Amino acid sequence: GSSFVLTVSISNYHNINGGLNRPIQIGLFDGILKNRELKLSLDALFLGGLMLMGLYQLSLFLLNRGQITSLYMAVLCFMAFFFSGFKNEMVLLTLFPGWDGEIRTRFIYLCLTIAGPLLTLYASSLYPAHFQKKINWLLLVIAVVFSMIILLTPKAFYTRYILPLEFFILASSLYTIVTLIIGYFKTKDRHILYYLSGLGFLVLCIVFGIVDNEISFIFQSAAGIFFVFIFYQAFLQAYIFSNAFTEIDTLSRQKQKLEKRNVELFSLSYIDSLTEACNRRLMDDFLSSTWRVNAFSDRSVGMILIDIDDFSYYNNIYGHKQGDACLVKVCDLLRDELSLIGQDTLARYGGEEFAVIVSDIDNDELYLMSERLRKAVESGLIEHLSSRVSDVVTISIGCASMIPTRDELPEILLDAAGKALLEAKNRGKNKTIQNESETVILKWEPRLV
Repeated sequence: GSSFVLTVSISNYHNINGGLNRPIQIGLFDGILKNRELKLSLDALFLGGLMLMGLYQLSLFLLNRGQITSLYMAVLCFMAFFFSGFKNEMVLLTLFPGWDGEIRTRFIYLCLTIAGPLLTLYASSLYPAHFQKKINWLLLVIAVVFSMIILLTPKAFYTRYILPLEFFILASSLYTIVTLIIGYFKTKDRHILYYLSGLGFLVLCIVFGIVDNEISFIFQSAAGIFFVFIFYQAFLQAYIFSNAFTEIDTLSRQKQKLEKRNVELFSLSYIDSLTEACNRRLMDDFLSSTWRVNAFSDRSVGMILIDIDDFSYYNNIYGHKQGDACLVKVCDLLRDELSLIGQDTLARYGGEEFAVIVSDIDNDELYLMSERLRKAVESGLIEHLSSRVSDVVTISIGCASMIPTRDELPEILLDAAGKALLEAKNRGKNKTIQNESETVILKWEPRLV
C-alpha cells in the first residue's frame, strides 16, 4: 500500500503548554465519530452524576449549616464537574460552544488550585483530631492567592507558573496523606484506611492517565474517574454517619435503661413499695424544703398525722396479708379524698401511720381537711370487728399549723402534730385533734435535702 506523511504545525503564543495532548486518531469518519459520541455520552452521564451529588450535598449543608463536611463534598463535586467537562471530549464546550479557550483554561487551573486544599479540609472535617488548623489555614490562603492570580491576570502570565502550582498541589496532597497515615497508626481507625484507599485510587488513575496516554477509554475519562472517587467518598461519608447514628441509638437505649434504673432507685429510696405512697424519707425532705421556702415568704406549713385505730388487733384477727390489703385500701381512700381537695402530699409515715403536708393554709381549713379525711376512711366501710371503736376501720388524726421562721426547725411541727394525735388516741380514737399550743423554738441550721 501507499504511504503518506502528515505534518501538523501548531502556533500558540498564549499558553506555553499548548499543543496536542493526545495521539492523533486516524480512521474512517464514521468510526471516529461513533467513538467520539460514545465518549461524549459516557462523560455526560458521569458529569450528570457529579452535578446531582453536588446539589444533594449542598442541600444537606443548607439544611444543617454545622455539617461542613457536606459543603466540602459539594465543592469537590462541582470542581470535578467543571474540570472533567473541559477535559477529553470537552462536553461543556459541546453544550456551550460560545465558551472560548480562555474560560476553559481558567476553570481547569482554578480546579487544580483548590483541589489539594479542599481534599485536606474535607479530610480534616472527618478526622479533625489529626490535622493542624494553622496548616489548613495556610493551605487555604495560598490557594486563594493562586486563585486571584488566575482570575485577575491574563493566561500568558499565570500559565507560566504551572510548576509552583503543581508543587503546591503535591505538598498539600502529601500533607493530607501523611497525616492520615499517622492518624491511622495512632488510632487504628479503619475509616481512615478506607479514605486513604479512595485517595490511592484517584492518584493511581491520574498516574496511569499520564504515563499511558493511549489507554483513553479507561484512564483518560476524567469524568468517570472523579465520579467513582466522589461516589466512593459519599458512600464512605454515609457509612461513617451510619455508624455514628448506630452509636447514638446505642447510647439512647443505654440512657433509657439508666433512666429506668434511676426511676427504680428513686422508687426504692422514696416510694413505699406496699401503698405506692411517698415514704418517710421523702416526706422529711419535702417538709424540710417547704419549711425553708415558707420561712422566707411568711406562709404557714401544716402537718396532718394519721393513725389507724386498733390496727394491731386487725392483724391478729385477719392476718398480716389482709392487714397489708387494709393499709392499701386506707391509703387509696386518703389519696382519693386529697385529690378532691386538691392536695397530693400523702406519705406513709411508718407502720399504720400516714402523714400529709400542706402549705399556706389556716387552722380552720386544716381542721376541716383533717375531718374530711377521717370521714372518708370511716365511710369506706372496711370491716374491723376486733376494733374497740367501731365495726369498721377508723383513724385518729392530729394536726398542727405554724408559720416557720429561720430560727426554727421543722421537727417542732412534727412534734406538735404528734402530740395532737396522741391526744386524739387518749380521747377515745376516731377523732381529729388540732394542736394550737405554743411550741419551743429550736435553733435552725441549713441542710441539704
